[in-house]
Amino acid sequence: GLALGLVVSSALVRSLESFGLTRFRVPVGQLVVVVLVAGALGVIASIRPADPMARTPADLTDDDLAFLAERHLATLTTLRPDGSPHVVAVGFTWDHDAGIARVITWDASKKHRNVAGQPGGRAVVCQVDGGRWLSLEGPATAVTDPDACRDAEARYAQRYREPKSREDRSVIEIRVDRILGRS
Repeated sequence: GLALGLVVSSALVRSLESFGLTRFRVPVGQLVVVVLVAGALGVIASIRPADPMARTPADLTDDDLAFLAERHLATLTTLRPDGSPHVVAVGFTWDHDAGIARVITWDASKKHRNVAGQPGGRAVVCQVDGGRWLSLEGPATAVTDPDACRDAEARYAQRYREPKSREDRSVIEIRVDRILGRS
C-alpha cells in the first residue's frame, strides 16, 4: 500500500509539474501521523484473519473435538481438473495431534485422482448434524504408503466399522489449516 501510494504521488507530482506547479508544501506533522496510522492499520490487517469465522486446529474446543469423534458421515469436496467441485459422501477421521483429516479410498476413485492430479491442491471435509457443522479445509495429499493406509484403516475402524480390505487402498490426507462452523 505504501509503495503504491509513493508511485501514485510521484506520478501526480510530475503531472502537476507539467502545468507549471513546481513548489509543494507538505505539513510534516500531518504526514507523520498519516504514515503512522497507515502502518498500524497495515499491521492489524496482516495479523487479523481475513474471515472472522475461520479458525485453526488449535482453536478447536472440547465440544468441537467431541463432535468430530461422534459417528457421522461427511462430504468431501475436491476439485476436478476443470476446477469444478466434486462432492461425495465419506467417512473420515480426525487426528487432532497431527491436524490431519483422513479419508480412506482406493487408487482408481475420482477423489483420489482429483487429489493426486493437483499436488498442493486443497480439499474440504464437512460434517453436519442438524445445526452443528464443521468444515475442515487444507492442502490434500493422496497417500499410497501401505503403513499409512493401515493406520488410516485402523482409525476408520475405531470411528465407524472395519473397512473392506483392498489391495489398491489409498488415503486422502488433508492437512487442516482452516476450520469453519460451530458445534
